[in-house]
Amino acid sequence: MKIPSRDIHKTSSLSTVTPEKDDILIDTTKAVVVIGDGSTKGGIPLAKESLAFSYVDPTYYYPGYGWDDLRFPAQGINPPGQVSDPDISAVDGMLLFDSASTEIIMGAAQMPHAWLEGSQIRPHIHWQATDGNAGNVLWRFSYDIANVNGDFSGSYTDVDTIMAASGDANTHDIGSLGYMTMTGYDLSCIIKWRIARIGGDELDTYGADARLLEFDIHYQTTSLGSGNELSK
Repeated sequence: MKIPSRDIHKTSSLSTVTPEKDDILIDTTKAVVVIGDGSTKGGIPLAKESLAFSYVDPTYYYPGYGWDDLRFPAQGINPPGQVSDPDISAVDGMLLFDSASTEIIMGAAQMPHAWLEGSQIRPHIHWQATDGNAGNVLWRFSYDIANVNGDFSGSYTDVDTIMAASGDANTHDIGSLGYMTMTGYDLSCIIKWRIARIGGDELDTYGADARLLEFDIHYQTTSLGSGNELSK
């Protein structure tokens, strides 16, 4: 475990910060986290260590600093009540997405106060095949984002991802739904999301239901929360 930080500074110009040793300096312009060595050169803090936002080493256990999940377990997602709803498994309560038609779920996520504002987030799903056959599942993740007091665009961005069925109905699979650039978004911004299986598409070749276990969003943290109620 590394030495805990004495303070965290978020700035667009490191030359405006005079750090103590082991302070965490977040340069929002260059997307880098600097661990100060307690001195400066030409007004710029000298780095004991330096980490890029998108490639943070999870072994740096500063208080509140690392990765966490926004979690949406399948049994807690209420389908919208349309013809396109997935079935609910009578065995385990998970959601079953058909191989021959497009089925969809939707919801919203609020970015928490511990989030490193503006840093990339990584949506993904945990799922299972429902038999021992091979094939691909075409998943579509769609989203629209707005800050507090900001406007949603009114249209969703679609990201299509092909995931291979494991060939084993007992295997717990995880699949990335892409990386989302969050530049310009603040804590408590809302992400309206949709997840669909595009069954019947020529790219969807797995001929059985796909079982959704959970939808998650990985995000980076720099604190246990925010210093102010509505801002860092």
